[in-house]
Amino acid sequence: MVANGGSDSTEALAGENLSKSKAVTFGSISGTSSTASAVIDELNLEQTPEALLQNVTTTVPLDTSEVRVSATAESPEQAQKLADAWVDVLGTNVGELGDNTDAPGTAVELTPVGQASLPQDPSSTDPVVLIAAGALIGLLLGVFTVIAQAQYRRY
Repeated sequence: MVANGGSDSTEALAGENLSKSKAVTFGSISGTSSTASAVIDELNLEQTPEALLQNVTTTVPLDTSEVRVSATAESPEQAQKLADAWVDVLGTNVGELGDNTDAPGTAVELTPVGQASLPQDPSSTDPVVLIAAGALIGLLLGVFTVIAQAQYRRY
């Protein structure tokens, strides 16, 4: 988010404070079903807005004017597309709100600082790995149980 305007330090500080307060509002707008509906339309998804909202997280780090969007999907590429589309729709929604000014010469606009990065690692472990680990742990517990029973019967 960028605060434009301000010819002196007072106006620059006012712009910074305005952008921080607007970031919280924009973060709230991001988590609405209307934003999710617009993303569904843009990406031609076959999900409900409520289901899509479960896959997108918007955060505003404390005392910043930054709005962060992260997404999860079946593939890294889909997650990247979802996050990028979300930011685009959020920018459109914020632009339609208007009234992003505080004082003459100070305006706030939502400006994407880059494309979503492509996740390098899956967000969850492969089910085959989980099954193999469970089987190994179960086998080890079974062996220890047999050894413990054999030791107990000796005494």
